[in-house]
Amino acid sequence: MQEILLPEHIGGYYLFAKRIAGIEITATDVYVTYVHVQGRTISIKNCIQAPIERDNGQDELERTARALKAATADIASAEYHVALSSTHVVFKHIKVPFTDRQKIQKIIEFEVEPLLPFAVSDAIIDFLITKYIPEEQSASVLVAAVQKQYIEQQLALFSAAGLQPAVITIDLLRLYGLYLKNPQYASLRGSVALLDIGFQTSKIAYIVDGELRFVRTLPVGTAQIAKNMAQQLHISANDTFDELMRFGFEKADAPEYTDALNKACSTFIGQIQFSLQSFTAQASQQQPIEQLLLLGSGATIQGIAPWMSEHMELPTALFNIDETLAAEQISMTDMAHIPLTHCISTATALPDIRTQDINLRQKEFAQATTGLLIKQLATAGILLVATFALLLVHDYIQVRKLSNEVIASKREAVNALRSRFKDLSSGNNIDSLLDDAKKQIEVEEKLWSPFSASSRNSFLFYLLELTNIYNQKSLGLIIDRIVLDQDKRIMRLKGQVKDYPALTELEQELRQSGLFRTVPRPDYEAFDMELPFADNLNKEMR
Repeated sequence: MQEILLPEHIGGYYLFAKRIAGIEITATDVYVTYVHVQGRTISIKNCIQAPIERDNGQDELERTARALKAATADIASAEYHVALSSTHVVFKHIKVPFTDRQKIQKIIEFEVEPLLPFAVSDAIIDFLITKYIPEEQSASVLVAAVQKQYIEQQLALFSAAGLQPAVITIDLLRLYGLYLKNPQYASLRGSVALLDIGFQTSKIAYIVDGELRFVRTLPVGTAQIAKNMAQQLHISANDTFDELMRFGFEKADAPEYTDALNKACSTFIGQIQFSLQSFTAQASQQQPIEQLLLLGSGATIQGIAPWMSEHMELPTALFNIDETLAAEQISMTDMAHIPLTHCISTATALPDIRTQDINLRQKEFAQATTGLLIKQLATAGILLVATFALLLVHDYIQVRKLSNEVIASKREAVNALRSRFKDLSSGNNIDSLLDDAKKQIEVEEKLWSPFSASSRNSFLFYLLELTNIYNQKSLGLIIDRIVLDQDKRIMRLKGQVKDYPALTELEQELRQSGLFRTVPRPDYEAFDMELPFADNLNKEMR
């Protein structure tokens, strides 16, 4: 449903429950953080660590895939997000004249191409907007370019474990998003460095006024420290490593061990200080670094933070991931706290609006959408058919209602006609009944029209005029019959006058009355004439 009809989330609100497994794969372990998201509620269900077997003659891919499979064995129906190590990434900081991600996406390859040590065609490129500059309508962007072979290796590893990652992101970029979730960290001004101490490598993220500016990977880690110690202690590197991770800087009763540890770590922090000084110079920062935050497997060495703080003369502390989660009101199930080793896997699993668009599964590595397209087309077809079906049902219902209204109206009209006209024909055909009613009305109109006000006035007017003519003694008028025909609009006058001159005078009087359109000339004293009514009779009467 969420893939076909609805978006997965709107802003930071997830419409459907979702399980996400954030995965970080190091040289020695697979770290997994299992997260459940629904609405705005985020719950961390579990943190899992699966060690990768040491070199036993088997292929590294097989050993890592086996550890990955073991780490995800108890996770059901999750979406896998894997953090690619920054070791394989080339970072470039640029400024672009846009603030919209879609616009930046269109030009980013052209902008970064001259800066890369390999061809753009052989790379997958993504970016993180680290700072918006509204007054300039521009943005600072940290571009990440990865050669395709490393994406292929990740996909091959997951395929060997029987899994399919939905997202391939970048570890320190997601860690930066987690860093900004902590209000205390986000409010820090000046320079802050995040140091992820791993087994073979250490990674540094350099942040200036809340903006991620530089990322660098150093080829030193706890393995190198243990190796340098082993050379001084004349014991195996494996035994030294075990003691280092077990006792750290708190083995006060072994001066040789402490001396070897101090010397080995001095070499280690020397490379870190060099990188930090380089970052400070490039960023043109005059003030010293405000804080160095440690995480990763090396951060679990007992007493490492105070030792580095003392020897580097730099405020150093462990990355406080629990405080970050508390600030975001992210709950934890069956766990008191998140281990420092799981900072990156947790950052990879947690939804983050700043970094969630970063996904190296692009171009030829993008997930196949054929199945989804088929589902969408099938759903569209079903919705189309359903829509037409609903329209047909709606039309049928409306026509049915209208038909019922027409029948009821006809029935009401028939009842009204029968109550008014008593002699209608049998049956309920409205047209026949209306014809019968019209005929009865015409008969009644014809019957009553002579008695209407207009007709009655007209006939009286004619009679009055004839009376005036009749009263003229010179005519000797004798009227035998007067017929007024309203339908034909004529008056038939039958009578006689005393002589022929009187006949001429009668004709003149009738013409002068203006009541008749024409007045025929009688030939004899006894006459029978038809006098058509004048057209303007009613007007003259008014």
